[in-house]
Amino acid sequence: LGAFESCTVVVDVTSSTPGTHTNVSGTLTSDQGSGGTATDNLTVDTSLPGFTKSFFPSSISVGGRSTLTFTIDNSANGSSVLNLDFTDNLPTGMVIANPANASTDCGTATIPPTLTADSGTSVIILDANGVGDFPAVAAGATCTVEVDVTAIGGGLLGNSTGELLADFVTSGKANATLVATITDLALSKSFTDDPVPPGGIVTLEFTIENFDRNFSATDVGFTDDLGAALAGLTFDSLISNSCGGTVTGDGSTTIALTGGTVAPQAKCTIRANLSVPAASTAGAYTNTTGAINGTVDGSTITGNVAADILFVAPIPLLTKEFLEVGTLDPDPVIKPGDDVVLRFTITNTSTTSVATDIEFLDELTDGSGGVPPDLTSGFLPFPVTVTLPPDPDPPCGAGSALALVSPGTDRMALELTGGSLDDAPGASATCTFDVTVTIPTDMAAGTYTNTTEVITATVDGATHTGLPASDTLTVIAAPSLAKAFTDDPVGPGDTVTLEFTLTYSPDASGDATAINFTDDLTDLSPSLPGLTATGLPINEPCGTGSSLTGSAGDTLLTFAGGTLVPGGSCTFSVTLNVPAGAASNSYINTTSTVGATVEGELATSVAGSDDLIVADLVFTKEFVGDPVIAGESLTLRFSIENIHPTEDATNITFTDNLNAVLSGLTATGAPSVNTCGGTLSGTTSLTYAGGSVLSGDSCSIEVEV
Repeated sequence: LGAFESCTVVVDVTSSTPGTHTNVSGTLTSDQGSGGTATDNLTVDTSLPGFTKSFFPSSISVGGRSTLTFTIDNSANGSSVLNLDFTDNLPTGMVIANPANASTDCGTATIPPTLTADSGTSVIILDANGVGDFPAVAAGATCTVEVDVTAIGGGLLGNSTGELLADFVTSGKANATLVATITDLALSKSFTDDPVPPGGIVTLEFTIENFDRNFSATDVGFTDDLGAALAGLTFDSLISNSCGGTVTGDGSTTIALTGGTVAPQAKCTIRANLSVPAASTAGAYTNTTGAINGTVDGSTITGNVAADILFVAPIPLLTKEFLEVGTLDPDPVIKPGDDVVLRFTITNTSTTSVATDIEFLDELTDGSGGVPPDLTSGFLPFPVTVTLPPDPDPPCGAGSALALVSPGTDRMALELTGGSLDDAPGASATCTFDVTVTIPTDMAAGTYTNTTEVITATVDGATHTGLPASDTLTVIAAPSLAKAFTDDPVGPGDTVTLEFTLTYSPDASGDATAINFTDDLTDLSPSLPGLTATGLPINEPCGTGSSLTGSAGDTLLTFAGGTLVPGGSCTFSVTLNVPAGAASNSYINTTSTVGATVEGELATSVAGSDDLIVADLVFTKEFVGDPVIAGESLTLRFSIENIHPTEDATNITFTDNLNAVLSGLTATGAPSVNTCGGTLSGTTSLTYAGGSVLSGDSCSIEVEV
């Protein structure tokens, strides 16, 4: 340990004995002498819930699945806990399985808990809140969180959670280790899109990895008896095979690979569609292969067996699609300001039972500031207006409703509640309903994807969860236009630069051609007669054949013939003459909308606008010498410029409340510089009066603060 350095040793400990436990270390010894002992107390308090975790099974092969269970034990506590929060960052080599099968009985139906556990990621978050007689975990009770995980790396995968917060008080963390075994030739498997309904199709993916650094694995093979897991589970069709060799078993309950090859330190995949028997009972079916085998460097290698769970459930199926208004054609191409139909279809996949309590949430916003009726920038992502009620209404069975709700601050979503498909249980039991969505006029061109949350339904007394639904919407729009008077404030009789910038969305699918707009310089608010352009025409400012021309005495600017590729932009400017009699003011100047031809259709985007500031005086200030250390002084400089072409400025006054900026900021004396002729008084609040500046001249005042 170096001079003036320190080091830390951290070890997790646990105790099942309530009370205060004093821990005294042995004496710290070193070649510099004794450092004495260290002491601290650990308090084990039954008023805080216990927190443990476990893997089952605790040992799997790479690619295998294990259920991770968190147990929050409040059985020794005589008081309820209203709020429970924890985060678990899984170790390298472990991710959340697909499907995650995440569930918890912590929390309450009054305020449903939030459990975040996305397949393929490595973060698990619980946020369970209660209120009054509805706690997150009751006195004397226990609750659990379950999430399926899979190993993508081998070894001892030690996992320690973050601290459990019980009513925002630290209640310790939980540790467990998953053993992931690995062989030179490793096989893993996954049902990638279950749960699947009876009679449905599910995708089974095998991954083979050769860990040898120098030699290919040849004659690779394995067999998977699908029927041993679920009677009648059939190999329907081969989707892809990057492992070489031959995949056999089409139409049977067995799938097999023979003669495969995997390069050194490489992996390959086989993907197949399986047909689930229509008479299947809902449940979890563990499917295990035989051991994988092959030849590496002349030696026969026998690897691991691979297993995954097939989840069969009478899940509700949800689809959504954007349709053209009127024709209801799919995949519409629409323009900003247009309407589009958003259609949802729900199917009850149970062949024997009714589906009730059907619910889903389609969040259209992400908390970026929108309020009804404008739903701002979310998963679409842009502000939209939704027209309710849906068609038909009720949308999915008697008692169902579709409403706009707010999942959080400045977030809006469509929510279906109370849905039922009880008139004709089975594959044909469906409901379809539409809402009209209005796209805003300032929408940028691009393709936007809207995805719902999962859909849930009650079938035979149990809650079943279906997959989210997605669809994309293509919006065509002309390039966006920004305009700016780049060098105002400007004095009467001076010139000012008006700059235009056209920008085309990088997500657009084709070029924008025939881009055009106009800018009427006589149409200002308030009116400013005599504002004219010079130096026209401007040729090819934005692509071959484009031009900016003037008419009506160069007061009407016309841009035409522009071309931009997706992601392209162009900037061009024109000089304007400000009339000598212009009064000091801020004049709003707005162009027409922008037009263009996109994908063979006429498209538009919103107008560009900016304020032209005509001023007699320009007033600026700066702190000279900052950053500054607290307690030191620096110079505060005020500058006044008279840009009026003929008139002098007199009786100049201003105030500056220094204390409102920083408490205790104080002028330390009279100005060190004052070329404006007036008087500056005050300490924490400054007042200036009596100044004057000649036409076309400037002056400054400097004071130490």
